[in-house]
Amino acid sequence: MSSDLRPSTPPHHPNFGVCKSRESIDRLVRHILPDTTHIEVEALPSLKSFNNRIYYIKCHREFQTGNDAAHIDELVLKINGRGFGSEKIQNEVSCLRLLEHFCPEIPAPRAIAWSQDGLAIDTKDAQRGEMNLSAVDETPSGWILMTKVPGNPIDLSAFSDDDKFHLVTELADHVTNWRRNVPPQSFAGNICFHQMDNLDCHPDITIPRSDDAREVQLLIRGMLGEELHCQDGITSLAEYYKLRIQNKMKTLAMNETFAPNRDLMQPLERFIRQVLPTIRALNTKDDSFVFTHYDLSPRNILISGQPPQITGIVDFEFSGFFPPLNEFLNDCIANDGDWPKDMYEVYLKRLEGNGVPTPLRGIKKGHWEQMALLEELVEKIAPWWLPGGFQDEQLEQELNKVKSRVMEIFKNFRK
Repeated sequence: MSSDLRPSTPPHHPNFGVCKSRESIDRLVRHILPDTTHIEVEALPSLKSFNNRIYYIKCHREFQTGNDAAHIDELVLKINGRGFGSEKIQNEVSCLRLLEHFCPEIPAPRAIAWSQDGLAIDTKDAQRGEMNLSAVDETPSGWILMTKVPGNPIDLSAFSDDDKFHLVTELADHVTNWRRNVPPQSFAGNICFHQMDNLDCHPDITIPRSDDAREVQLLIRGMLGEELHCQDGITSLAEYYKLRIQNKMKTLAMNETFAPNRDLMQPLERFIRQVLPTIRALNTKDDSFVFTHYDLSPRNILISGQPPQITGIVDFEFSGFFPPLNEFLNDCIANDGDWPKDMYEVYLKRLEGNGVPTPLRGIKKGHWEQMALLEELVEKIAPWWLPGGFQDEQLEQELNKVKSRVMEIFKNFRK
C-alpha cells in the first residue's frame, strides 16, 4: 500500500491537512501493541468525516498459544482536526470509559490508547511515556486508538418500514440503557480528566479500578463544541443557557465573519437581563444532567445482518452530561431532517414506553417550545458552520437569514 494516505479535503474542513503516513501508523501501533507482526491501513474517504482524520487498521498479532495462531484486531485511529486540542480527546475517552463501565452491553468502541498532544501516550492501565511517532512533515496532533465496531451507517433507502421501525426501537433501548445506568450529575457539560494532584477540586465521577484498568477520576466542565470554558461547574438550566448565550456573544463580537450582525449585541444583552429570568422552563430546582450522545444521526448508528441489527454507536466526541431535553433538541434543530418523521415518532414512543419523557407525550408542549426556541437562539447568534464555503454575497445572505431568525425568536418570547 502507498505511504501517502492523504484524501482530498476542502480547505475549510477541520481535517484539511491532517494526516499520518502508513509508516507513522505502523510505529504507533507497534509501540502500543508490541506483538504486532504487520498492519493494513485504510483511510476513510474524504468528506466521510469532518472534525477528524479517520484510519481503519487491521492489526495482525501473534500469540504464543502452542500453534502460533495469528489474531487480527480491527481498530480505528481517530486524529483531531485543526482547532481541537486535548479537551476533545479527554472528553471522548472519558465517555467511552463511562459506557464501558456502566453500560457494557452498548456496542460502543473501547478506547485502547490515546494522546492528547500527539506525543505523550496513555492507555487504560498505564502511561506509555512520550514519543514522537510522526513523520518529519506531520504536525503532532491528539488522537485515540479504539476498537472498530462492526457494521455500516444506516442507509434509510435500503430497508422496509418494518426494518426501520425495528432499528429505531433498538436505538431507543440503548438510549434508555445509558439514561438509567450512567449516574446523572449535578454539573452540565463535557468531561475532562481530573488530575490526581489537584487537591483544590474533587472529582465529579470516579470509575473504580478493574483488572485491566486503573482508577479514573473525571470532571464535568464547559462545552467543547461551543468553546465554552468554565473553571466552575454549571449547576442549573438557567446558568447553562445564560453562559452559552454570553459565550456566543463573544464570538459575535470578536469574529470578523459576524461583523455585519453585531447590531444584535444590545438586543441580546436586553434578552439576558429582562427575558431570560422570566422563562418558566428555566425556573426549576435541583437540576440534574444526564448522559447524552448529542449526535444520534443515522450516520453514527452502524448496523449489520439481515434482519438488520444495531452493532455500533460511534462518535462520542461531543457527548457529555446535559439537560434531559438536549438529545431531542439536537435531533430537531441541529440534525433536523436526519430521521424520517415516522421513524422518529416510533423512537420517541419506545422511549416513552421505557419511562423516558420525550416531546411526544412526557414533556409539556409549552415547556418544549420554550426550550426549542432557546436552543435555536444559541445556535443562530454566531453559527459554527459560517463562513464554511460561503463568500461575499452568499455569506451576506446567510448572515441576514440567521439575524432575521434571532429577531423572530425575540418576538416569540415577548408574546
